[in-house]
Amino acid sequence: MFAVFMANITTGCATSGSFAEAFGKEKTISINKGGNVKTFQYAADEVLENNWKVKIDGPCYSACAVFADKARPNVCITDKAIFGFHLGTETINVPFKSLSSTKPSKFRHRVPPPASSDIWEWLDRRGGFPSEGFLIMQSNEATAFWPVCKD
Repeated sequence: MFAVFMANITTGCATSGSFAEAFGKEKTISINKGGNVKTFQYAADEVLENNWKVKIDGPCYSACAVFADKARPNVCITDKAIFGFHLGTETINVPFKSLSSTKPSKFRHRVPPPASSDIWEWLDRRGGFPSEGFLIMQSNEATAFWPVCKD
């Protein structure tokens, strides 16, 4: 069920009605590559508001890691949990037009995603968000931030 929900989250198509349908009571993330950060933050808000419990049981990268951090009081991890952190991409519409185009320009730049202060400290101790690829947090390190699931 959760894989269906996260597929909707990745494409930004989830609505508040589909969260309850997709989540049910028990939720498990076995692999998620991320997506739109704002959409994943919305999912975290839904999890917290509804007191849903979420298990991370595999790779949780990018916006998924943002989700797991924000929903942390309701998230547990297994020994398969892996978190991947990286800079996000933000697009800004530039009000001026370029010489080669009549359309306003767009400027894309890399920005750090939202994270709790303790996650920031962990990232800083390892050189911060990488400009390329992911900074990986293995499950043994993640137990400092999330409780281990009791199955």
